[in-house]
Amino acid sequence: MTAKTNALKHQLKKIRSESPIGETGRKRVDLLTKLGMLLYRSRPFRTEAYASEALTLSKSIGYKNGEARSNSLLGVAMASMGRYHECTEYFKISLSIYTELGDKKSIATTFTNIGVVYSDLSRLDLALNQHLQALAIFEEINDARSIAHSLNCIGVVFRKQNNLEKAEYYYLKALKIREETKDIPGLAMSYNNLAILAKRYGHLEKALDYLKRSLQLKSDLGDKRGTLVSYTNIGDVYKEMEEYAESLHYYEKSLTISEAISDDIDICNNCNNIGHILTILGEHERALEYLNRGLEISIKTGTRILESDSYKELSTFHKATGDYESAFLFYKRYSILTLEIFSEESAKSINKLQISYETEKKDQENEIFKLRNIELTKANQKLENALSEVVELSGLLPICSSCKNIRDDSGYWVQIDKYISNHSQAQFSSGMCPECVKLLCNTDQDSMTETSKK
Repeated sequence: MTAKTNALKHQLKKIRSESPIGETGRKRVDLLTKLGMLLYRSRPFRTEAYASEALTLSKSIGYKNGEARSNSLLGVAMASMGRYHECTEYFKISLSIYTELGDKKSIATTFTNIGVVYSDLSRLDLALNQHLQALAIFEEINDARSIAHSLNCIGVVFRKQNNLEKAEYYYLKALKIREETKDIPGLAMSYNNLAILAKRYGHLEKALDYLKRSLQLKSDLGDKRGTLVSYTNIGDVYKEMEEYAESLHYYEKSLTISEAISDDIDICNNCNNIGHILTILGEHERALEYLNRGLEISIKTGTRILESDSYKELSTFHKATGDYESAFLFYKRYSILTLEIFSEESAKSINKLQISYETEKKDQENEIFKLRNIELTKANQKLENALSEVVELSGLLPICSSCKNIRDDSGYWVQIDKYISNHSQAQFSSGMCPECVKLLCNTDQDSMTETSKK
């Protein structure tokens, strides 16, 4: 990853010396977004800077695709930093541009990104809606791997809703497609998700089977990070099964890889896991060595949750060796730190709820605005229709001075009531005015008088 990042940085430095117009400008935008995607997990602030630069340049050179990708990358960076409200806004801007460009795959991918954010905010109904929209588009363009990914995301939402039956249904559908398309990274993910479900059901042997399949695929791919996570997950299951020797074996394998890739967080986690198992097995000297190493790394990296775990494991260790005074002191540190972490997490949860409320409020306002626009459009259409009818009846109409018939556009003479009916929504009903009634009555009387005279 570092080599790839450095190579892209070198290319970016070189292209920045050139005028950012035409193809050169587009290449610079592409480099900035690629760099940002490589760094969003470890350095999201740097990703934000690259994406902002790419967005400004894309707008200045009229590069719409770059503008869409820059907004999407800003959404990814905001999500990594927990700035969810800003995140959804950037994704929606990106979605609008991709819709304008007619880029269906990117539209669906953006729906997926928004769905993941809603899932993190525990707005699971909205998350499901976004993933279903993404799935429909991926099915329309027949993108099998993306279809499987959407099915997997839908499964995750149902798992979070504790609807394990539906979660398993979607996981298995995703698995089938990944088997058919030989999507090896996707298969590894599917096996891992099915293992999580199996653990929830209490089917530990089945969970192990899925995890070992996932491990084999990740190992074949050369995915070191994925492999060490699989080793840890397998160690956890064996620990739950109280098969401690096997658990220790997999934790040690995970530690070896985490040391090879210099991942302090995983080194600390594995040291705590190994120390825990060695304490159970009665290998106290080795256990203390690993636990002290884990504590040292957790303090150095400022990883408070792992520091809390280290204090808890050290308390358990000293209790097992009969040193109750040390056990009490470490447990006290564990309790104090856990309370502090809980308070921080509570504040974060409250912040998430606030963001969720503000996002939902914004969505509702947008929906109301949309509905008002629809109603306004309908009203304008009705007005235009009415005006068009008035226009048809305006102007100079040729009318007979005797019978009052009107000549139409084709040159035919038609009765005035028929003409008006054909050119408006007016309808006529028959009746007589008082003057005509009098005239008709006088005519009838005159006729009767003439008849009597005869």
